[in-house]
Amino acid sequence: ANGGNRVKLVAAGMQALLATGNLQKAASRFTEATKANSVDVTAFILLSTAERLQGNYKDALRSSQRALDLSPSEPEALEEHALALLALDQADEAMQLAHTVSALQGFRSTAGQLGSFVRERVGEPASSVQSDNFASQVIEAEVLDATGQFNAGLFRWRTIAQAASVTPQLSSAAAYALSAAALDRALTGDCANTLSLEREASAYPAGPDATFNFGISSGLCGNLGDLRSRLIGLSAAYSQSTRVVGFYSSDLTALLQWKSGAFADALVTLQSADQYDAISFNQYLRSQVYLAQKQPQPATVELQAMLRHPGEVALVNAAALPMSEVALARAFAANGDRVNAAQAYKKVLAYFQRGDPDNSIVAEASLAVTQ
Repeated sequence: ANGGNRVKLVAAGMQALLATGNLQKAASRFTEATKANSVDVTAFILLSTAERLQGNYKDALRSSQRALDLSPSEPEALEEHALALLALDQADEAMQLAHTVSALQGFRSTAGQLGSFVRERVGEPASSVQSDNFASQVIEAEVLDATGQFNAGLFRWRTIAQAASVTPQLSSAAAYALSAAALDRALTGDCANTLSLEREASAYPAGPDATFNFGISSGLCGNLGDLRSRLIGLSAAYSQSTRVVGFYSSDLTALLQWKSGAFADALVTLQSADQYDAISFNQYLRSQVYLAQKQPQPATVELQAMLRHPGEVALVNAAALPMSEVALARAFAANGDRVNAAQAYKKVLAYFQRGDPDNSIVAEASLAVTQ
């Protein structure tokens, strides 16, 4: 009886995790499954995933450790444990586990790629061999963008989208890849490529993550009509999603308010979702609103708090790390602090040491450092 109940609980958890995006419900069902069978490795791994996606990293670490206690060489348990360690700013320990995962799976793990980027501020050269694993490919492209290799990154994103589009069941993955590319470029102000990517993605169905990414991209590039449309669609279609209800909708609403000149309203909206700061763009957006209000000091506070936990930021969006350093440098400069501005720009140049030579951010940082 327990075995049958365990299967039903895991299935219900998977439905909540993958179909509706209700992470709390998923975690609850997986917890029940572990109680129904205390040696169920899969249930502990899935519980760790649901906890990690909610930003409950210490809980995720405990659940993945329980899975490893039961099965020390299980790649998915090792990967989950490494991701939780990375989020908790234990990059060295995460990297050690990630090397084991890569050896077992035959391709670089997500935690390994992000850990290397966070620890060393260097991604793999653009010529590195591509993985056949979708999640690994996505991180490869993300790290290319995060290290300023935007031309190579754009090619990689489009390659991923093209490969996914061949299979109808994966067409939403194509939209996601293009949306991630668009978001990274919107963060840098490259709105021409952002718009092009949004047009390409219109051929594919977009899930909640892609819809959110395109909403942020549109807002950052001033297309408030598209931002408003995506916000309405997202809220209507995914009313049970933890991310949508928790911070996707509020982030998009705040972005719309900010770009419409309602700065105080935007800050109130973002503050209402501050419990999700660790897994969202909340702090970055608050800093941008403060800068738009010509208040560099609170912007600096937000960005410094965000950058104290690079592992958390990388799990949300690796490209947000160097772009937050850019924003911090601009905040220091706006406050007349050229010394700290130059230090922040030096970190940007460290991230972009393999970057495209014609990148405007590299030029901005280089000029500030030499002055």
